[in-house]
Amino acid sequence: MKNFESVSSRRKFMTMGASTAAVLLGGAVLSNTTQAGNINESMLANGTKITHNSVKNMVADKSLKSGDTIATLGYHQVGDDGDNIYIIVNSSPLAVDGGSLIKLNNGLQAQALFPSGVIRVEQFGAIGLEGSVQDNTLDNTKAMTSAHNTGKLITYGAKHYPFTTLSIAAGGIIGQGSTTILSSTDSSTKDVISYLAEQQSAAYFKDFTLTLNQSSPKSIGAGISLTDNANNSTLTNDIENVTINNMPTAIKLKSGTTKIVNNNIHGGSVGIELSLSNSQPLVYITGNRFEQQLKNAICIISQSELNENNQADFSQVLISQNQINANKTTGAAINIAPTHFSLEDLSVNNNLIRFQGKEQALAAISISNATHFMINNNTINCQKGAGHRGIYISESCNSGILSANHVILPLNGHTLNLSATTTVV
Repeated sequence: MKNFESVSSRRKFMTMGASTAAVLLGGAVLSNTTQAGNINESMLANGTKITHNSVKNMVADKSLKSGDTIATLGYHQVGDDGDNIYIIVNSSPLAVDGGSLIKLNNGLQAQALFPSGVIRVEQFGAIGLEGSVQDNTLDNTKAMTSAHNTGKLITYGAKHYPFTTLSIAAGGIIGQGSTTILSSTDSSTKDVISYLAEQQSAAYFKDFTLTLNQSSPKSIGAGISLTDNANNSTLTNDIENVTINNMPTAIKLKSGTTKIVNNNIHGGSVGIELSLSNSQPLVYITGNRFEQQLKNAICIISQSELNENNQADFSQVLISQNQINANKTTGAAINIAPTHFSLEDLSVNNNLIRFQGKEQALAAISISNATHFMINNNTINCQKGAGHRGIYISESCNSGILSANHVILPLNGHTLNLSATTTVV
């Protein structure tokens, strides 16, 4: 094996993953067939196995030839989590993006194999800051966009990644928990992360923190916005264990079956907004924690009138086991108020709500235009009379049941039920 760098063999081996090391020990691993594309084992057998410290050094190596296998020990430097395996090709059906396919100085191309099957954002050149390290000039938007253009799930490390905004057509983001921080510097009206579902692929967002840079105030836009352009009626989007701080709207769902589970939402105007446009979604909002939203923790509105091919009522929305601190809200903590359709099969149960509300807030839980719904076993603390009311049911509702709800010291009564067909048990 040729070695172009001055790093010892033992150090090289220790700074790479098992799949990368496998190439050094005898052969390339082609576990990611989508990325491998037109590569075959005969090409690998005819080439030379080479190690480089970084992508930059690989790009500059004019001695590389078609069929060579390159193990890089990092993207910018050894051990930066950007290590990968590449096969040198004359051409590829992939687009040159700085990660999946890299153009070399000798006119050839390096096609990434991602041998473990996991794609890390660092393999596209992103730089994650560790610990208390700060860099106000760093912007990972280009690298993050290139990684997500693969349509795959992209893994982020336990680091801090500054960026502006991100548009995703398929796949999603997997972090390492609260120590994975995506920090947006955007102050425009754009959504920070937009998932457009252009392909038959469900969104998957898990285990990271999304926050705004404190020097970039933002008054409009969502932290995560999901729009199902591909009508994925059989797929379920998943937003789980994500912390979202100080976004005007933390999560905006425009369509599609979605689970929003065990997230922490702090500040902003609205926690979760369902602005739906397609018929019969299944939406589960369970186990989330909401703190200090200015308008609503959870709200359901209608985005637009349904067209002639999409007239069915919406159904199966579950809002359960959420903890809501609505001390600052000017509206209801949970506000169900669609205008162009009737929400059917709504269940709001076992939520713990601390509610104060302003005069315009009719109640902690406010329901309009709902049919066949159940509001049960919610506990609402109106804070010694500061919160106006526990539950409000409008005259536009039909066939509902209210049972075993606990409202503590409301200013204007436990429940106001204006629906002739809704029963309070």
